[in-house]
Amino acid sequence: MSVRRVVGFIWMFLFMLHTPAMSAEPLLVLYMERPPYYYTSKEGKPSGFLLEQAMAVFAKAGVPFRTRSLPAKRIVQMLKEEQLNAASVGWFMTEERRQWGVFSSLLYHDQPLVALHRKGVLNGKDGEIDLSDLLKDRNVTLGVIDGFSYGESVDESIKEYSPRRFVLVGDQVQLAKMLGAGRIDYILAAPEEVHYLLSQAGLREDEFGFTLLRDVPGGNSRYILFSKAVDASTIRKVNDVLNEYCPR
Repeated sequence: MSVRRVVGFIWMFLFMLHTPAMSAEPLLVLYMERPPYYYTSKEGKPSGFLLEQAMAVFAKAGVPFRTRSLPAKRIVQMLKEEQLNAASVGWFMTEERRQWGVFSSLLYHDQPLVALHRKGVLNGKDGEIDLSDLLKDRNVTLGVIDGFSYGESVDESIKEYSPRRFVLVGDQVQLAKMLGAGRIDYILAAPEEVHYLLSQAGLREDEFGFTLLRDVPGGNSRYILFSKAVDASTIRKVNDVLNEYCPR
C-alpha cells in the first residue's frame, strides 16, 4: 500500500472522529482543478487526496465549511477581498501572498518537480539537467497554466530566463493532452501527479519520460491560504490540528 493511501486512511479516520461544536458561518473553501491534489469528481463532489485531507482538518478543528471550484486567478481575487470569510487549499508560500493572505501551518510537502516530456524530445537530456539550462533552450517549448505558481524559486527562474512557452487557460490534464499532441515539449510537474495526468489525458506512460532538475530545491511545501477576513481563532484551531497530525 502506498504512503499516500496510508495517509489518506489516517485523515479519513480523523474526519470520522468526534469534532467540536461548529459555529454558524461556514468557511468558503476554494480549490482549483488540479488532480490528484484537488478536483471535482464525476459525481460533482470535491475530491483529491489533498483536498480531502484539508476537509478532514476543518472537521477535526470544528470549522464548518462549504467548497467551490474556481480557476486559480479567480481564487486569488476572492481571497484578496478583505470581507470574505474564505480559504484555499494547497498553496505555496510567497512574500507577495503574505501581503494579502494568512498561511496555515504545513499541510503537505511535495516531492521535487520534474520535467515531463515525450521520450526523445529533450535530445539526450532524459536523465537530469539544470532547470536553468532547460529554460534557456529555445528549441523546446514549456507549457504552463495561466496564473499558476510552481513555487517561488521556479517562478523566479521562469521570469529570469523567459523560456519559449505556451500559457494555457485551463488545467494540468488539458496541458498533458497538448504535450501528447506535440503542441508543447515539456511541462513541470510533481511526481505524485504524473501517473494521474497521463491516465486522465488518455496517454500511454511508456511514451513519456521525466527529467530530474538538479537545481530545483526540494519539493514545495503546501499550505491552506486564508483571506485576512478569517477570524484568528479559526486559523488557530486549524493550525492546532495540522501541528498535531500533519507529517513534517
